[in-house]
Order: sequence, then C-alpha cells, then structure tokens
Amino acid sequence: MEYFNSFLMNTGKWQGKTWNAIGIAIYENYALAWFGDVPDPEGAPDVCGREPQKPASKADSAVKAKPVLKPAPVVVDPKASPLSPGKYYVIVKSQVSLDDANKLVLDLNAKGFKDARVLSSDNKIRVSIYEAADRTEATKLLNEAKKSFRDAWLLKN
Repeated sequence: MEYFNSFLMNTGKWQGKTWNAIGIAIYENYALAWFGDVPDPEGAPDVCGREPQKPASKADSAVKAKPVLKPAPVVVDPKASPLSPGKYYVIVKSQVSLDDANKLVLDLNAKGFKDARVLSSDNKIRVSIYEAADRTEATKLLNEAKKSFRDAWLLKN
C-alpha cells in the first residue's frame, strides 16, 4: 500500500516526478489507472461538469497550430514470442521499442538470464526474464527478479 501511496503522492522515489498524462479504464469489477511522462497527443480531456474546450478557429489555428505527434506503429518482430495462455511472465521492461527490447534481451542473456525474451501482445513490446505455469512459482520468480529489477512485475496471459 505504501508503494502506491508514494506513487500517487509523489513522495519517495517518485518525488519531483511530473505526470503529464493519465489514463483510466473500468471493466466489470476491475479498474486501472496509468500515468505517463509524455503529454497525450490528443490534448486535454473533456472533464465531466465543465464546458468542453472549444476548438480554435481556423485563423487562430494558423497562428497557434502545433504539430501533433502520433505514436509510431509497433512493428512486431517475427522472432518476438507470443504469449502462451494461462502462463505468468516476469516483466522487467515495457513501453520500449522493439530495437531496445532486442538489445536488452541480448544484454540479459550475456548476464545469465537465459530465458530473457521479447514478448509482443496488443501492440505492446515487453521484456520477460522468467515464465511460470502457476502463480506460486511466478511469485517466487518475481521476488528473485526484484533483487536485480526493483520494478519487475507479473503479467498473466
């Protein structure tokens, strides 16, 4: 609980961090929030109970127009492994380019993480160092991974 509180309150290792984007999703009994360093290229969201921001007129936009950066499409490497149903993966890096992920895997292999590999799903590239068939084993592997990768987390497919 303290980890999440420090994240939300910008204390501890998060002190001084500026969040420029937020995403929220709710599905059935689950809720998810994510925070990002990079501003959302779609701009500010409409806030419930407030007037939506009016788009600038063409005259204004000619003067004040800023280029909108679109995220580059993810090109899936045919060597990237698909996720196996029901498996748990210990993720040590996500939100990374395919090139960076492949370089990281080579580095991890050289450091003894022989099961390190690039995973691709839902147009997301992640780097996994362990996989497990059940939660108990996955939790043990995650605890081991956290000795070297404090932000490691579990992904269940």
